Amino acid sequence: MGRSAVAALVVLALVGCSGGGQEPSADPASSTPATVSFPDPATAPLEPAKAKVLQDALAKIVAFPDDPSGSRGATAAVMTDRWNWSGAAGVDVRGNPLKPATSMGVASITKTFVAAEVMLLAKAGKVDLDKPLSTYVKHRLTANNATVRQHLSMTSGVQDYLPGDYAQLTKAIEAAPSKHRTAEEALSYHTAPVGRPNSPFSYSNPNYVLLGMLIEKVTGQPLATVLRRDLAAPAGLRHAAFQDGEKPQPPVVVDDSEFCGPANDGYLPCRAFASLSSANGGARGRRADGRAVGIPAVRRSRAARGRRQRNDQGRGGVRTGDDAVLGTVRHRYGVRS
Repeated sequence: MGRSAVAALVVLALVGCSGGGQEPSADPASSTPATVSFPDPATAPLEPAKAKVLQDALAKIVAFPDDPSGSRGATAAVMTDRWNWSGAAGVDVRGNPLKPATSMGVASITKTFVAAEVMLLAKAGKVDLDKPLSTYVKHRLTANNATVRQHLSMTSGVQDYLPGDYAQLTKAIEAAPSKHRTAEEALSYHTAPVGRPNSPFSYSNPNYVLLGMLIEKVTGQPLATVLRRDLAAPAGLRHAAFQDGEKPQPPVVVDDSEFCGPANDGYLPCRAFASLSSANGGARGRRADGRAVGIPAVRRSRAARGRRQRNDQGRGGVRTGDDAVLGTVRHRYGVRS
């Protein structure tokens, strides 16, 4: 499905890991994960001199928009227990100046929310991570009986869409940019062979399309409704939008997607694109007042990168961030695997 004009980077505040090399204790209590809590985010602004340093860093990003490391526009937010900062620089593809509160795509960070929801369902006893996903979702891509856990970690043997598959997805979007598409329709374009469970890690969007179907099957609710209720609402993410069950709230960045054409249906970049990637890359977000909220993180989102990096469906996105956020969510919400 090509490359999206929106990319995002999340650097997470990870909790510490235990040291290596020692044999595990025989005491069962010692193997119980300790409860880790995060301090409440501060509301105080960063002192002006330091804020200028961060704003200058954003300015450097947009100074050379066609450079591989540059961008036409960027927003960033840093949240700590002592101060908060947010900023914006540059413009979107139509020349609209970006604001700290501008809503833009988070691409594959969407997978973080899907993974966190599966973990919450596991904590509630509604999903067994070590049962085959086919227990809950009957589909040709779950017929190899890979477990839920293996789909979460992308070791299920289900490969990503092939280049030809993405080409067909692109044609479907071009044919009807404002049409709602289902998860089943997205997976119908998948032609890659399915390997054995517990295969080596292979980044794969279809894994998370299937996990989105799992969430809807177990809860009996649309994916966007569940993610709003269980994750976004408790975290105060009032202005996040889980497409295409929800529409982004203005101000919204204008995306650079050739295959959506002139469609202006209120979704980023258009409804067909958003619905086909709802579980693996369809989320869009912003803050109500420019302050960072939610999971402790340093967040940087880039809008409308240079032409050489256009139209990335979110296949790249943030590949390491999914596991990192999942680890953070486990501690923040008391979820254990």
